[in-house]
Amino acid sequence: MVAGTEQHWLKHWMKDDVEHIIYIESVDAEKYRVRGSDGCRHTRMTDMFGPVLVWSNCHGAGRSGTQEIIKTTGNPWPLSEKTEFEYEFTGKWDDGFGAQWHQNQKCKVDKQVRVKVPAGEFDTYKLICDDPGLKWTYWISPELGHHVALERIYKHLISRSYMLELIKVVNP
Repeated sequence: MVAGTEQHWLKHWMKDDVEHIIYIESVDAEKYRVRGSDGCRHTRMTDMFGPVLVWSNCHGAGRSGTQEIIKTTGNPWPLSEKTEFEYEFTGKWDDGFGAQWHQNQKCKVDKQVRVKVPAGEFDTYKLICDDPGLKWTYWISPELGHHVALERIYKHLISRSYMLELIKVVNP
């Protein structure tokens, strides 16, 4: 992952398919920060799968919040069919209502699979990450070093669920 990179995605959400661009703003040894074409900014660990640490202007309503990883068990890299790892974390919305949580997210490679997305066909590892509110499925290309497709399912609000498919990557 390199600062200045643009990732172009086809976002399948509700009944619409729209292009969504993610701009990689900064990268260091521990985390990276991105800005979406929708204005949402977030910071994640460089392993790509852990909880979002900080977000602002997100969820279609300008919402912001933070999460802190308390404990990590296992390691996602290198990926294999035996890869399993887990995060324990706390979080809160910064909207004045005081909503807070403490939860675990468990991740496991399901299988290797070849997928076709607008950017081409890729051999991938299908990785599923599950927590009480969300189920994330990543199709990670070892060739590219990141996912080429992502499905995010909100367990209690299905209408907010979506799928992303890689269109192209523009390097700086």
